[in-house]
Amino acid sequence: MKNILEKPFGDYFKELTKESEITQTLTLNQNLLKKRLNKQERKYLLTLIDAKDLVTEEKSFDCFVQGFKLGLKIGYETNRD
Repeated sequence: MKNILEKPFGDYFKELTKESEITQTLTLNQNLLKKRLNKQERKYLLTLIDAKDLVTEEKSFDCFVQGFKLGLKIGYETNRD
């Protein structure tokens, strides 16, 4: 079922990938921090950022799937008659 929902998920959240003010501020601060860290510390920072992004992506997908299932259940219940 995950593969079936990946396309609608991607389409639904396309607009969220646009750079918002918060994303721009986060990117700016990450870049400033990267410049001040040595090579090993930058690796740790990038690992942390990647892990955060993966968790966020998985949670977003899970929320989308739960909302989709809820929508299907509501549709089924309303059209049962």
